[in-house]
Amino acid sequence: MLQNDKFRPLLTTSLNGLNRTVLFFQKKKTVSVVFSRKRGVFPNPELFIVRSLIKVVKEFKFQGLIFDQSLRFHRHLKDLKIRSAKALNILKVLANTRWGADRTSLLRLYRALIRSKLDYGSVVYSSACKSLLKILDPVHHQGLRLCLGAFRTPPVESLYAEAYEPPLDLRRNSLFTQTPCQPFKALSLYIRRLIPYLWTSLALANHLKKKDIRFCWIPGHAGITGNELAGTAARSATGSSERFPIPHSDLKACFRQKLQSVWISN
Repeated sequence: MLQNDKFRPLLTTSLNGLNRTVLFFQKKKTVSVVFSRKRGVFPNPELFIVRSLIKVVKEFKFQGLIFDQSLRFHRHLKDLKIRSAKALNILKVLANTRWGADRTSLLRLYRALIRSKLDYGSVVYSSACKSLLKILDPVHHQGLRLCLGAFRTPPVESLYAEAYEPPLDLRRNSLFTQTPCQPFKALSLYIRRLIPYLWTSLALANHLKKKDIRFCWIPGHAGITGNELAGTAARSATGSSERFPIPHSDLKACFRQKLQSVWISN
């Protein structure tokens, strides 16, 4: 636990920085939460914004996620289950056996309306204990049963295989491995636009993999000093022992294969 005299300089620095950017804290909307899993009674910190005491609360909703003091997310998971169960009513109406939608349409609706709710913020709340995370499984199973028109008796493993939907725990692990790759993916798209000729050459090389084609370098600029220096530097780099790190985006396929094998083994 940090003391009040350690909080106040940080708060003052943040306020001064925001004032320079013409951004201000709203006194009525600003609250503080003490995050700690230690047992016992702790005094609430006394923090002020222009002589106004900041209210201390036990939980707060930020960007659609409810953060509690212990960061166990029990309040958020219960609220998420209620909201997802209400969204299942749309599938119950459209899953009529006589005039309802087909399986493909229902699965698309499920992924857009219910699974999207379960996916949002899963990278954050996946740190909760397994017993709390399991309260979301009945919503996932009921949604798949409605989409497939299955009874309640079949095992959930058959639902996963029929709908090609992994369990929620594997789904959360997949999203957790994909999220850190998003900045590198955006950067790769930017580089792709900057070097269109290199990307076209790489695409052609991949297309012609099965054919015996050899690329050779023909020195058509012999005798030009600047080009000779550039060619010498390029040739010296071929024998370099320097190793370059593997891009994080290349690991995405490995993670996907690993999760697929875990799903199949279960």
